[in-house]
Amino acid sequence: MTLARFLLVLVLLSAREVYQVCAASSGDGCPPWSYFGSNGPAFWGNLCDAYKLCSEGQEQSPINIDPEHSAVDPTLGNIVFGYHPVTNQLTTREEHATIFRTKRDSPPAGGTGVWEHNGHTVQMNWPPGEYITGGPMLDKQFVLIQFHFHAPSENHYNGKSYPLEIHLVHQAEDGAYAVIAVFFEANNSANSTFLTALHSNLPAEPGVPVDIQKPDLLTFVQESFRDGYWFFMGSLTTPPCIEGITWMPATRIMQASQAELNGFAGVLLQNERPRQPLNQRVIRQYVPPRDSKFSPLIILLSCLFLVIVMALACGGIVWKKMYIDHHL
Repeated sequence: MTLARFLLVLVLLSAREVYQVCAASSGDGCPPWSYFGSNGPAFWGNLCDAYKLCSEGQEQSPINIDPEHSAVDPTLGNIVFGYHPVTNQLTTREEHATIFRTKRDSPPAGGTGVWEHNGHTVQMNWPPGEYITGGPMLDKQFVLIQFHFHAPSENHYNGKSYPLEIHLVHQAEDGAYAVIAVFFEANNSANSTFLTALHSNLPAEPGVPVDIQKPDLLTFVQESFRDGYWFFMGSLTTPPCIEGITWMPATRIMQASQAELNGFAGVLLQNERPRQPLNQRVIRQYVPPRDSKFSPLIILLSCLFLVIVMALACGGIVWKKMYIDHHL
């Protein structure tokens, strides 16, 4: 083994140890949790009573989105994104967002407050005022409170893992959560404007926030959900693994450069919870209808014309046969 490779392995192992050591108590009296070792995902449910759902829950996330256990449901409808367009100029402090590593991806009550930072993910807290509604949420509004990343993806599709997944976490007034998710795959000929801005400002170390301009979430989600989404009920993917979470991953896979994906992977160091049993859940899929270039009236007249042509053709055939039979 070359000296450079040895040093690289040493750095990665040291980083993994730091991840485990830096896992601080959640403030609920439970021991620290991690993605590795004796306090990793296989043991979360045994760490304390508050985390029992992690091992006993029947609707846990993440999952493998299996097409054989899914059904297209046109009644779901589109997700409505009440996000604001991003301007080029920052006029107030409220237009800044802070990106940092955080201890867990369950948000503080009400979507406000300061989180502990210990390297479990890279997360951006979001100023209040933007929301999602529609789809399986009906008229209920869920306010965006934060988004964070997992590398590799926690959810899979048809058994396939993706190098990066983003979770945008929303909360309603009654405390319920809704999470929309987007997968990323490598394509060096494609440019992810959304990821590029974040990748160039990844924090250098845990606990040191970085002020950046808010990324254009509205354009990003409109592109991501253009082809629809899956819907299922699940849980938070970290302790306490609470259930009753509305999950809506986009069916369209977004593109990013390999360098960007490598950058996130190098920071996140496999912050991935294994897939959980689907149990009795059914995954529903919404596929938006394609806009037709023709009006309903034109379509109706076209069908009527086709029927008339077919009737005349059939009549002609019958008349010809009768004529031949008559002259034989």
